[in-house]
Amino acid sequence: MTNLVFLDTECSVDGCHEPPSAKGMCNPHYQRQHRKGTPGSVAVRQGRHGNLNPKWRGGKSSHPLYDLYYDMVGRCHRPTHARYANYGGRGITVCERWRADFWAFVADMGERPDGLTLDRRDNDAGYSPNNCRWATHKEQVHNRRTRFSAEARAEMARLHESGLLQREIAQRFGITQTTVSWFIRQNRMNAS
Repeated sequence: MTNLVFLDTECSVDGCHEPPSAKGMCNPHYQRQHRKGTPGSVAVRQGRHGNLNPKWRGGKSSHPLYDLYYDMVGRCHRPTHARYANYGGRGITVCERWRADFWAFVADMGERPDGLTLDRRDNDAGYSPNNCRWATHKEQVHNRRTRFSAEARAEMARLHESGLLQREIAQRFGITQTTVSWFIRQNRMNAS
């Protein structure tokens, strides 16, 4: 047999209708109980939670997609974001419908399935309903932009075959020697 637990929806202090936060009391009453030993009378703002609070934003900050949404908008529209250069700096934007309304983003994308992340089908286009999907990590790996074109990678292989050291190629292209080595191996595999 399971033990059922019923949670109070209001503070246990008579006349207080605020939601409880600890030991069945709202935060002001609990704090007074903790400090003075009795919940006593405290000034509690009645009706300031939920949609009765004029500053309430619809509960979006506690939604499971909100952090993802906030980061997406930041990457594209906030120059101080650490990854802005790879998104907003390249002209990637969030469509006006999503940027203006978090709930429109949720309605268009639906809940995030387990193990999937937000992906843009075309990496040179912005975030919009017709360009975004939930994708696995494997799908995303195959859908990323490369910094060097196939021609640039072939040029690295050609330079290596002509006797230039990988270290010198790396300096010329501004990349690590390991990356040059990887490009050369990839070029050999694609050639055979």
